[in-house]
Amino acid sequence: EETQDLIALDTKDVAEEVAIINLNKAEMVGKEMFDVFVKDHIKGKDKSIFDTISKNKLAIFNQPKQRSISNKDELTTLKKSCHLFSQLYIACQVRDSNLDEFFAHENTAFAPSLSKNGNLRSGNKADLTTCLRKVVTETGPQKVDTDCLILDGAAIVNILKPTRASTFHEYSKEFTQFVKNQITSVNRLDIVWDVYIEKSLKLSARTKRGKGTRRKVLEDTRIPGNWQSFLRVDKNKEELFRFLARESIKISTRKAIISSIDDSAISNHHDCSFLSVCNHEEADTRMFLHAKDASNSGIKKICIRTVDTDVVTIAVGMFSQLGISELWISFGVGKNHHMIPIHSICKSLGDVKSRCLPLFHALTGCDQVSFFSGRGKKNAWNTWQKFDDLTTCLLSLIGKPSIQVVESSFPTIERFIVLLYDRTSQDTEVNVLRKHLFAIKGRSLECIPPTQDALFEQVKRMVYQGGYCWGQSIVPVQDLPKPENWGWNDNGNKYDVKWTTLPEASKICKELVKCGCNNKEKGCKGRCKCKKANLKCTELCKCGGDCGDR
Repeated sequence: EETQDLIALDTKDVAEEVAIINLNKAEMVGKEMFDVFVKDHIKGKDKSIFDTISKNKLAIFNQPKQRSISNKDELTTLKKSCHLFSQLYIACQVRDSNLDEFFAHENTAFAPSLSKNGNLRSGNKADLTTCLRKVVTETGPQKVDTDCLILDGAAIVNILKPTRASTFHEYSKEFTQFVKNQITSVNRLDIVWDVYIEKSLKLSARTKRGKGTRRKVLEDTRIPGNWQSFLRVDKNKEELFRFLARESIKISTRKAIISSIDDSAISNHHDCSFLSVCNHEEADTRMFLHAKDASNSGIKKICIRTVDTDVVTIAVGMFSQLGISELWISFGVGKNHHMIPIHSICKSLGDVKSRCLPLFHALTGCDQVSFFSGRGKKNAWNTWQKFDDLTTCLLSLIGKPSIQVVESSFPTIERFIVLLYDRTSQDTEVNVLRKHLFAIKGRSLECIPPTQDALFEQVKRMVYQGGYCWGQSIVPVQDLPKPENWGWNDNGNKYDVKWTTLPEASKICKELVKCGCNNKEKGCKGRCKCKKANLKCTELCKCGGDCGDR
């Protein structure tokens, strides 16, 4: 094997790094256990020589169980919120409260309306596809006449499960046969694959899918029994995609077959200079680079095969820049499969609104940007139709806007979020609406909008994804800024969401200040926190508010 990996000879499963560490220290662990046994059971007289030695349980090829998000996490957050509001209620009996300041801060380290137990809140992206299909009256046929077909390689691999193949060589034959069947009706076929980098913003979305077993992809390697588990490992997919890319262009045909591979592209007989040296991470954007290359070759009718709503929205946003007459999206699988006429949708929406769609999609929730709790795509779409100011605002954020441009556009976006949560509200600030919805309408913390500060971080993540990443879909080498300047924290080997720049309400609001003074006779003085803040003591304080300063 031309690798330093630890590989099982029969299955070609690859052990994780922790397994290699455990294997290297196994002998040392055994010697230590032996020495302890001799000391306690042979030289010593306290323990019997017949006592069993416990197993060391060093993990090698077995996978550690992934921690599942349970109701316990939600209960902990709920208890914390109840405790916070109980303290606020008690403090407000004595002190003049400033609820405006309180509702300007999140009650936890993350925004409940944007986060699910500290993770990005997910939602149903496909609802936006339903909204777009209603824009046009025509119903797309199940098969259309196009000159070029672009396949989302990862989507095809997920659809094309190895039901009969026993090795990867046999599976590659099934895959190439699928490609042969698809190329019969077109003159050019492109296969575009995702690229997997270790420090990626997509890491959180991949983690949700769980962990699988690492297995080397070689011609004679047996197909794993659990295909979905195999596809959860990025290294598995990297090797599989490279393997299938090389096999695909070996198909004997006069028609052009192009496949992306890492940061370049390969073909049977097509010049791939425009497609090579590409830094796109996602096939979602890279497919439109291939569409632009096809357009440059004179092709005017293109079809893209995918199962991802992100691709549909990018298609609407990019259509006017591709220079083609027709663009179809072959979307979904089985009974839910349908053809979406992107050119017709763009004509109905108009050029400006079409170009703004990717940013709208990112703002209201995608894989790298949180959904708003209880506010789905259909609700957001209907709100957008009544609030045209958002369109002008989003138009200014297409491409590579500066933070200053985002700041100037923020009031309009903030007003849109206010209307998203309350169609009849006259408020312009989310902090004001938060207090109104919680106090007057009795909504839970999850069902009120995020604070102004948390919303601004959400908008920055939206601009990074919708403006920078998706907005440069037809640029081979994207010019991307540092994510830590756009709503993310750089934590060494990964990026974490920057939920807010302000401290939690419990750490900043004066109403919740309490002292630890216990000298009730002499009263609170000296280093008393309440005295320093010019506040009266309450029953939350250690003195119980009996110090006379109430």
